[in-house]
Amino acid sequence: MFMSESNTAQALVAHESEIKKEKQTAWDAGSDTLRDLVGQGAEQFFKKEFPDLAHAFVEKTTCACCVDEGMTHKDMEEGDKFALAGSGILYRATNEAERLDKVSDLTIARGVTVITSHGGCGAAGLAYKRDFPGVTPLPAVVDKYAIDWAVKLVEAIERKQHTAEHVYVALEEMNRSEEFHNARAVYFDAVGGFNPSKEIGLPMGFVIEKKFISAECAADELGVVADIALGQHGFGELFSAQNPLVVVVFAPNIEQLVNLKKEVAEILKDDKNFQAGKVKIDGLVVEKK
Repeated sequence: MFMSESNTAQALVAHESEIKKEKQTAWDAGSDTLRDLVGQGAEQFFKKEFPDLAHAFVEKTTCACCVDEGMTHKDMEEGDKFALAGSGILYRATNEAERLDKVSDLTIARGVTVITSHGGCGAAGLAYKRDFPGVTPLPAVVDKYAIDWAVKLVEAIERKQHTAEHVYVALEEMNRSEEFHNARAVYFDAVGGFNPSKEIGLPMGFVIEKKFISAECAADELGVVADIALGQHGFGELFSAQNPLVVVVFAPNIEQLVNLKKEVAEILKDDKNFQAGKVKIDGLVVEKK
C-alpha cells in the first residue's frame, strides 16, 4: 500500500522532529565539557582533563580514514588512523590521476595499508558534485562513489609496490548518530598523528592532519568541516557566540601555535559564522612522546 502525500508529509515531519530531539539530547550531553573547554581555554582544559594527551599522537598509522568525527573517534581494529577528507577524495589536484598519485604517496609515507570508505560520506558527496556539476546524487550513488575512490586508491598504492586493501564502514558502525554530525570541535593537528579514539571523553571533533598535508588542502578541509558542523547536517543553529565550535590547534612549539592560530583565522575570515563569533580558535603546545 502506498502512503498518501499527506501521510508522507506527516511522517517526514515526525522524523525531522525526532532527529531534532536526538540532536538536542546529544548537544546537551556534551555541553558541560565544551563549557569547560571554552571557559578554561584549551591549554588548561587539556592539561587538567587529559594529562596524558600526548600518547594520542601516534608515529605509525595503518588505516586511512575520513576526517569525519564518526571515524576519527572510532577505535579501528585495522590500526591507528591517518585522516583525510573522504580518504583523500577531496585532495586538491588538477584531475583524478594526479589526486591518486598525491594521496597514494601520502598514505604510503604514513605506513597505511588499509583504505576505508564510509556510509554517508559528506566529502564523497562534495567530490561527486565537483565531478558532475548540477547533479544531486542519491545517498547510494555517493556511497558507491566513495567506494570506487577507495578501490582506485588501493590500486594506485599497489602500483607503487606497496600492499593495501579496502574496508567499508557502514553508517551504523560509525561512532556517531546515523542522522547528523555531533562534532563540537575541529582538531587542527600540526604535531602529527592525532587519534582521538585513544583518549576516552575527548570532545567529538573532526581531525585535520595539518602536519602532513599541504596548506591549501588543510584550508579546504577546514572550510568543509566547518560548513558541516555549523550547517543542517551538524549541530547548526545550536552553536552561538556563547557556545561556539572550537578549532583546537595542536602545535609542537609556541611560535607555531601563534602562527597557526593566525592561519586558521585567515582561512575562516569570510565565514559568516566565524564573523558572528560562533567559531572560537584556541590551541596548545603538545610535546609528542
